[in-house]
Amino acid sequence: MYNEQDILAKICWLYYFKHHTQQQIASQLNISRIKVQRLLTEAKEKGIVRFKIAQDKYNLLSLEEEFKTCFNLDDVIIVPSDSLLPINDKELKKELAEAARIYLEDKLSRFEYIGIGMGDTLRYFAEKLTVQQGFSNKDIKIISLFGNLLLNASVNPYSIGYKIAEKLDGTFYGLWAPAKLDSDEFASAFRQQKLIKDVLLMMEKVQLSIIGIGNINTGLIRKFNLISEEEFDSLLSKKAVGEILGYWFNIEGSEVMPELRKKIIGAPIKLPGKTLAIAGGMDKVSPIMGALHGKLIDILITNEKTAKIIIEKEKAI
Repeated sequence: MYNEQDILAKICWLYYFKHHTQQQIASQLNISRIKVQRLLTEAKEKGIVRFKIAQDKYNLLSLEEEFKTCFNLDDVIIVPSDSLLPINDKELKKELAEAARIYLEDKLSRFEYIGIGMGDTLRYFAEKLTVQQGFSNKDIKIISLFGNLLLNASVNPYSIGYKIAEKLDGTFYGLWAPAKLDSDEFASAFRQQKLIKDVLLMMEKVQLSIIGIGNINTGLIRKFNLISEEEFDSLLSKKAVGEILGYWFNIEGSEVMPELRKKIIGAPIKLPGKTLAIAGGMDKVSPIMGALHGKLIDILITNEKTAKIIIEKEKAI
């Protein structure tokens, strides 16, 4: 059940971010347009919306609290879902990226070492990222957590990390190596190169990692053919559901095929600081659950529908 704060937050999200009319919102929530108008005014009076939806109030607070308690997370941000029209994958990723931007914009200056993963959602986050007036932290170091040599340059850690570093007026450190090598021996040799080794050592100082969560079937690892058909079949046979930075895991969060991980040039699955994951959608339900069960993440930004399904599935276990 939604509380009054959640209703106000949802109306604000639909009106100010999704640009729905008051009549569309009234029809969706089965209330009068006049009531929608009154609630929007009330939201302004309560500070839920100013020139933007307040970072800590645009989301669904009661659902977030239930989710946090269920999985013992440091924080969770749940973006209200729009039930008027089915949302496509691209638009969902953009909404999640916007939520991440709002959540992080006043926090990034606290960190000196920030790790960045790869993927479409993180690309949108980098594009949307803005800094507050007067922001200054030239000591910020943005560090690739995955090999930078991928077929699609737009979603790799180099393109994403460099853009974030540029906007924050910080310094970017890339892993100048293929994401995956053909053998353990080749991967080990790459890790010993000073250019790579220095960045891997720098990862031990990362205070915040910003990552995505991949689906075993549809994630970038599969999409860019970084694993062979034989390796993919083996992952499926061992019930892998998701992947983070080349670390495959099952629904319990346990690692699957650690020998495959040895061919990856990237960060350990858990670095010393906090790990923030941005992921949502039906194909991410099992991967997110696996990551939560394995304690692989500390903060999650997801959408309302995905969060509800995960809670329902968790209660049914």
